[in-house]
Amino acid sequence: MTASPYAIRLDDAGRAGLEAVSRRATAPFRLVLRARIVLLAAAGLANPAVAARLGAPNWPGRPPPRGS
Repeated sequence: MTASPYAIRLDDAGRAGLEAVSRRATAPFRLVLRARIVLLAAAGLANPAVAARLGAPNWPGRPPPRGS
């Protein structure tokens, strides 16, 4: 797999904010998941590694169709 041409760079305040959201027990799950995705991507992990780490084997692919 080739590396992404995009790089995510976070300053200290941005990283701290995302880390706080990722640990917040009262935050909506989707928001927590997005924060974790950005943090892992900023750490240099490729999409398949991010998906494996977060337990989302179909991500970033499409979910299976309903009823299957």
